[in-house]
Amino acid sequence: MALTLTNAYLKVDDIDLSGAMTDVSLTTSADTVDVSTMGGDGWRANEGGAKTWSLAASFISDDGSIDELFAKLGTKVSVEVRASADAVSEANPAYKSDGGILSEFSPIDGSMGDAKKYAITIVSAGALTMATTAE
Repeated sequence: MALTLTNAYLKVDDIDLSGAMTDVSLTTSADTVDVSTMGGDGWRANEGGAKTWSLAASFISDDGSIDELFAKLGTKVSVEVRASADAVSEANPAYKSDGGILSEFSPIDGSMGDAKKYAITIVSAGALTMATTAE
């Protein structure tokens, strides 16, 4: 069954941004390390390398969090994001990190006629975990 995002949850440090959020994207990836040898079968061989994650989100209102987020630009922040603000569960895991850097902050984001938005990007500075039970 597909999940429609209508009530996603995002907390950066102690700031709950869920009520103003219009979109959110959490991306994870891992580097690949080429371990191919000339004695192989002609196919490249790769191993998994360092992992990374990033989070991008946009917001539609200025509820006072703009000042708080601007002050955190370039600093280490904690993050928790879930597909729903409902309780953490197997179907609604919480992705958390105490090691992210607020690397981008766009206090004005939009086109003519659009509601004024602002946007943030947080990049990894530590591990991302997935919890399926409340702590």
